[in-house]
Amino acid sequence: MSNKLHTVSAFDKELKSIASDIESMSGLVIGSINTFISNLSNQAGETVTKVREIDDKVNELERQVQQLATSLIALRNPMAVDLRYLIGAIKVSTIIERQGDMIESAVRKILRINPEVINKYKSALQEIAEHDIEMLQLSINGFCNQDVMEANKVWRMEDKADDLCDVLFDKIKDNIKKEPEKVDDYVSLMLVARSMERIADYCTNITKTVHYVTSGERVSEKDF
Repeated sequence: MSNKLHTVSAFDKELKSIASDIESMSGLVIGSINTFISNLSNQAGETVTKVREIDDKVNELERQVQQLATSLIALRNPMAVDLRYLIGAIKVSTIIERQGDMIESAVRKILRINPEVINKYKSALQEIAEHDIEMLQLSINGFCNQDVMEANKVWRMEDKADDLCDVLFDKIKDNIKKEPEKVDDYVSLMLVARSMERIADYCTNITKTVHYVTSGERVSEKDF
């Protein structure tokens, strides 16, 4: 009996370690998004190095999560919700890693855009970035705590994220017509906004994973 209790205790500890690493990954990506927000007001080349270092840490944590989750599936032979949680952890860690790549790319692009162009859209980009942060926090809390109610808040925030980006895209397109000589800057800005939109989209994918883990069922936007 004591050996069985020890095994269960060790397994629970390993699951908590995975949740902790995923929370750390999301915290690092949020740090990169905050760096992006800061760069909207003060473009500084050294921030690329900072974001790259953060991304390296995110990548390392992703490897840890995937290695431990894969090992637990192979060695512990988990069933039902535990198996789905480990599969979900692998997926969520990949999603966060991609979000990190996107924000690093956005920071790099911001540095190449004329500051005058950025200033026109600074408040809009900041609002989108802050919305992304809120969505990421909620989705990760939902996954790590297996809290469907918390995760569902992200679904209700997705429409706002899409609306914010659509409005920004329309404004950028209008300015391309008015200032065709700045088309390169505007196209780069549109790519930045697209990256921020994808970060929000990935948050809803994390929410889908929460539903899969807790119920074994797959859901989509039409279910909400």
